[in-house]
Amino acid sequence: MLHRYVRSTDGDVNVPESFRLDNFDDHTQVSAWAIDYMRWAVYHGLISGTTERTLSPLGTATRAETAMILMRLIEEA
Repeated sequence: MLHRYVRSTDGDVNVPESFRLDNFDDHTQVSAWAIDYMRWAVYHGLISGTTERTLSPLGTATRAETAMILMRLIEEA
């Protein structure tokens, strides 16, 4: 949803092909349809993971985590 919003405002949705999520132990749990969106969110600093080594892609974001993502998106714009 955020990726589509940024794209619709001509924001930066580019991610270098070389940028990968391999440094997160659970990167294989990211759904195939979501990989590019997750790469974008991590590359642009919207999501930093629940720890240094985990993204928790199957988890649920808390209200505080969602607020941080939105704040980072606003700051980046």
